[in-house]
Amino acid sequence: MLKQEKNRIRLVCFICVLVISMTLSSTSAAGCGSQSGKNRYEADTVTIVMAGDVLMHDKVIRSGLRTDGSYDFDGLFSHVKNKIGAADIAIVNQET
Repeated sequence: MLKQEKNRIRLVCFICVLVISMTLSSTSAAGCGSQSGKNRYEADTVTIVMAGDVLMHDKVIRSGLRTDGSYDFDGLFSHVKNKIGAADIAIVNQET
C-alpha cells in the first residue's frame, strides 16, 4: 500500500511539472515577437492548488442524491469553489 501511495504522489508531481512547463513554454513562445524596448523574458506567475483525499463514503454519496435519482455534490465544494476555480492549475485527489 505504501508503494502505491508513493507512486501516486510521484505521478501527481510529474503531471504538475509537465503542466507548468507546458504553460510556461506557451507563454514564453507568445512573447517571442517582443516589441523593441520590452524585456522578452517577463516574469510569469502560475497558481497551483492541490487538495486531497476527497473520500466517497456512503453518507457522502447519499448526501448528493437528488429526488430525480441523479447526484449533485456541488454543495460539498461551496466553501472552496472560488479558491480552486481561481487557480491556473487545480488538482483534487479523488479516492473511492
